[in-house]
Amino acid sequence: MVKSAPDEQSSYSAVKGSPTRAFFLERLNRFVVLCRVGTDVVKAHLPNPGRLWELLYKDAELVLERTSASGRATDYTVVAVRTERGPVMLHTHRVNSAVAWLLARGKLIGFEDYKLKGREVTHGQHRFDLLLSGPEGEILVEVKSCTLFGELLAMFPDAPSKRAVNHVRHLGELARQGVKTAVIFAVQTPHPKFFLPDFHTDYDFARTVLAEKEHVEFLPISLEWGAEDLKLKERSNRIEIPWGVLEQECVDAGSYVSIFEIKDPKAPLGDGFYCVVERAPKDLTASMARVTRKTLMPHPTLNAIKEDLSLVGVLPIRANEDMASLQDDLAAVSPLTADGLFYFPHNPLRQKAFIDVLLKYRIGRLEQKLLNEYPGGLDGPKKCGNICT
Repeated sequence: MVKSAPDEQSSYSAVKGSPTRAFFLERLNRFVVLCRVGTDVVKAHLPNPGRLWELLYKDAELVLERTSASGRATDYTVVAVRTERGPVMLHTHRVNSAVAWLLARGKLIGFEDYKLKGREVTHGQHRFDLLLSGPEGEILVEVKSCTLFGELLAMFPDAPSKRAVNHVRHLGELARQGVKTAVIFAVQTPHPKFFLPDFHTDYDFARTVLAEKEHVEFLPISLEWGAEDLKLKERSNRIEIPWGVLEQECVDAGSYVSIFEIKDPKAPLGDGFYCVVERAPKDLTASMARVTRKTLMPHPTLNAIKEDLSLVGVLPIRANEDMASLQDDLAAVSPLTADGLFYFPHNPLRQKAFIDVLLKYRIGRLEQKLLNEYPGGLDGPKKCGNICT
């Protein structure tokens, strides 16, 4: 019996076999999570290198599949996470198959008349996800899975990715040689109407996308997965890139939140996690680098005890405007605030309230800008301006 290729099947499910319900406990490293299955605590492979801060909270419901492969360190693989707005597919390795399945049915928006000619195609020194063939000839395509989004806006990547930067640069080089190239951002939810490269997290990637937008086709699309069976819906929708917003907001300026940990309970401040907000009207990247090297501490109290500190992270919020209310919002979720320091007994990156504040300024602020520009929605009249030029 010949087994059908994924793009030849009548339906495409994110889960192979029977799904297993689990609840997230802890991320042990980039590719392994600890979760609860019934009364058992098990390890599961996470095929997603993203940070996933806004999705992997304690007790978040996961969908696992059990594997029978020998030599595996874990018996389970994480496929998706269930959220209030539906399931979000986390298995990045299956996104290409999902895109190919839509393509075979003429349901891949923007490529309805194209056929799949090859996968993992080598062109020169580089390898690309898909090779498509259609009315305008062949086109090399990279596919990126996007799991970071708010109500209206999706962003990629959620962690710095030199690999993604190199992919876009290589596609741009090929485009200048006459090769048609594209990047598909497969957003794993149907709700967002806009997409932007995440210039907060990966400034180089966003600047590279801007530099190549006249050469490489950037196509964000939304996918929808069945709430119960995790089967891919036979449709995809185009998401708009507001290029004007990207040009206005993708600046090396804004604010950053530094997070430090003190492990010694006898230290002057006591053990725990301490956050501080610093403004950077210019040279934000350089300012963060100095904090990372501990050559510039963002608070005098921390400077006096910097040998006791372990840096957890420096989180940029790029903007061309002041965000004076950021400190007030952090104070509202911090159990103890004093002299510009925000204390947390546990890592704030694992706390929903803290991540919600971060997303408010990284995504929510941009969504409000887009709502102001499109008061009637995408189908309504657009205000004057250059947000989507």
